[in-house]
Amino acid sequence: MAVIDFLHLGVPFSGETLRSQSMGGTESSLVQLAEALAKRGHDVRVFNTIPAPRQEFGVDWRPIAHAPVCARGQTGIAVANPKLFNGLAFRSHIFWLSNPLKSWRQIRRGNVGPLIRTRPHFVLLGEYHKAHVPRWFPSSGRTIIHYGIHEDFFRSAPVSTPPPPRAIFTSQPYRGLDWILNLWPEIKRQVPGASFDIFAPKVHQAEANAKKAALDGVRFRGSIARPDLVKELANARVLLIPGHRDETYCLAAAEAVADL
Repeated sequence: MAVIDFLHLGVPFSGETLRSQSMGGTESSLVQLAEALAKRGHDVRVFNTIPAPRQEFGVDWRPIAHAPVCARGQTGIAVANPKLFNGLAFRSHIFWLSNPLKSWRQIRRGNVGPLIRTRPHFVLLGEYHKAHVPRWFPSSGRTIIHYGIHEDFFRSAPVSTPPPPRAIFTSQPYRGLDWILNLWPEIKRQVPGASFDIFAPKVHQAEANAKKAALDGVRFRGSIARPDLVKELANARVLLIPGHRDETYCLAAAEAVADL
């Protein structure tokens, strides 16, 4: 049995969040990996911005402020921010990335020093992602591991009839949503009965979308929890995602394909 510590800064979340609220791909993937490792018998802890410790679905969740005292020195996995290794001593260091890294930005943020000190093993999401992480960043190796798709998104049986002409969007709004909305009048002209439901994985994005003037057939429906998202995918004809240069692995698209 291994002792595995995840380190994450950002919005607070835990295993219960995945089951009751909307989450981004990085956060939901962390929850699912932590729980899968715990089911295999490992001692798994996640240090993030939750206000108080809790135990959920086999994983020990703790405030990030507890990490300097509680880190046990086996495997540490820093998500997106290598400075989380500062002040901690692990036998193995893993740096789990979800976005491209730009040299100037990492230097400006002071992220190069922790990489030099720890030389972590980089975990990347694909070949495109690997090509956009500078080779000169210190590491002990680089491995590509795609995000996993939760079993909830796989159909148990094919449907007998296709869903209505309904499109949905479940990615980050800045990743091409405005481009799709500019095309929507033409789509609506060619498919008069079409509708377009837009979901944002983060609350502040949903609020920003709701302030936009809705086009004919377009609804900004905010954020929804995973069980509801599964149902929405099952009752949509197409998921619209144009792609973006920062999209290293589109979990939203992978979930939609799994639902076919």
